[in-house]
Amino acid sequence: MFQNLQHEFAEHIKDPDNSKAPVGIDDRRMAIYRDLFFNNIEGFVSSAFPVLRSLYCEYDWQRLVRCFFVEHQCHSPIFLDIAEEFVNFIASEYQLTPDDPHFMLELAHYEWVELAVSIKIETQTYEWCDVDDINTALLTLSEAIWPLQYQNPVHLISLDYQPQEAPETATCLVVYRNKELDVDFMLVTPAIIHLITLLQNNSSQYYHELVTAMHQAMPQYAKDVIEQATFDAISTLASKGIIRKSLKNA
Repeated sequence: MFQNLQHEFAEHIKDPDNSKAPVGIDDRRMAIYRDLFFNNIEGFVSSAFPVLRSLYCEYDWQRLVRCFFVEHQCHSPIFLDIAEEFVNFIASEYQLTPDDPHFMLELAHYEWVELAVSIKIETQTYEWCDVDDINTALLTLSEAIWPLQYQNPVHLISLDYQPQEAPETATCLVVYRNKELDVDFMLVTPAIIHLITLLQNNSSQYYHELVTAMHQAMPQYAKDVIEQATFDAISTLASKGIIRKSLKNA
């Protein structure tokens, strides 16, 4: 009996238009719970996805969040987890409507990555890498970094700029936490994405090892060209704190 009451209570709070309230509970009291639960979820989602939120009128945004609230089964009350669940909901359950931008999933994922990078806890021991260190240091990658590739220029999207279709060229980005611990991003080339992926897959490497791997990936270029391009890319990434000197063997 009590379990049935709990189920009716929860279903009505989630979807009051289609689920009756439990018998005998004053509607004014139920309204408090309806508003409290939904407003909490709506507040979490709006805070995590401010750009996406800005593209909707109030009615359409409420509709979208209500759809998430009703249809998706969340297993954690943690703010970051709810944001990730919202991205998963859009990716696997939600059916886009004419009121939704075609880049909705990519933009939501990008905004979630910014949030995830902002709270990432780093465990590596490292030092900042200077240009003079590149040739000899054991190079490693910041843990607060996320290389990305999207069909749409998500970093440019705003209320005033909403591409009607995806450009022919993909957008490659690196979202990272800089030396001042602020979240930032870089617009990069696919080659830099590959360089970062090499370090992600192999933890720590020396410059000459990265040059060899990059040349293997792009044999159409002379090795000296690859060597200079790799050095320049590492210099730029190191200046932003993305690539560091590993101290694991110190």
